Amino acid sequence: MISSYISLIILAAMVLFWLGLVFKITVVRYFKIRKQADDAESGRPVQGTIVSAQKSGGRFKMMRLKIEFPNLAQTPIQEEFRFVDSKPEENRYDEGRRVTILIDENAKNGPVVKLAGGKTVIGKGFILLSAILLSTALYGSWFLYKLTIARIQGDWSRIDELFATNEAMPAIGIAFTAALIFQWFLFRFIQTIGSTKKKVSDRELKFYGEKTMATVTRYEDTNVTINDNPKVKFYYTFTDKNGNNHQGEDAIVIGKLEIGLLPTLKAREIFYMPQSPENSKFTENLGTPPLKGCLNGVLILEALIFTGILIGSYVAAL
Repeated sequence: MISSYISLIILAAMVLFWLGLVFKITVVRYFKIRKQADDAESGRPVQGTIVSAQKSGGRFKMMRLKIEFPNLAQTPIQEEFRFVDSKPEENRYDEGRRVTILIDENAKNGPVVKLAGGKTVIGKGFILLSAILLSTALYGSWFLYKLTIARIQGDWSRIDELFATNEAMPAIGIAFTAALIFQWFLFRFIQTIGSTKKKVSDRELKFYGEKTMATVTRYEDTNVTINDNPKVKFYYTFTDKNGNNHQGEDAIVIGKLEIGLLPTLKAREIFYMPQSPENSKFTENLGTPPLKGCLNGVLILEALIFTGILIGSYVAAL
């Protein structure tokens, strides 16, 4: 009886996980886009310069811009923007042009930037795809529930009959769930190896911090490789705008061809917080962690395969 309850809990948890995920990328996403549309012109305006511009062909003229502008401490930074240009014939976003940027300091996870004059539009394709995904998830959950109720004829005391021909499900379910949780913690541990814990977020450091060159004092291998490239931890010193010296440390992934050049690496650009210089980081590490989206995708794919195997064997046994 206990193993049957464990199996049922695992199945229910998987169904709730996918319902929650679909709800997040459809309904929650819809309201986030609506809020972005309402707040499209909010924020502090600053002038920026387009340093690179890429245009895609096809029906929708997708733009990919890299714009340089002063942050809230008047330090030049760069940010990438992707959007559909509704008037490509006007060439408004050619390289070298000046554009207005809005910096919203009240965003939840730190300051965010927007192009002034931009318009957030919820496309019909997004609404249609969201409706299909949500309907499929709800119908699949209801169908699985109806199959279960029919098998036990509405009597939950007969739960053992659900797994009479699938006794290995509890062990398989626990093993796969433990493996996914372990990988989740492992991936995040790998991302943080070599970096000290900061009191401020990367977004705050980028938008409120100041830029300077740091002197590399030493480096060491973290014994972590990503795509066969080692992650190296650097120790450095730098001088703030008041002439005070500080120490810091950060880690980056070094390409195989660059390993031999490490002894010659004497300086590297960093950002630091003027009010708390102990918070510093390499400039290239201030963006979104390059592995985050990839690793999350791997976990989602593994969870999907795992869910399909368990639910498929469960339905086949009913």
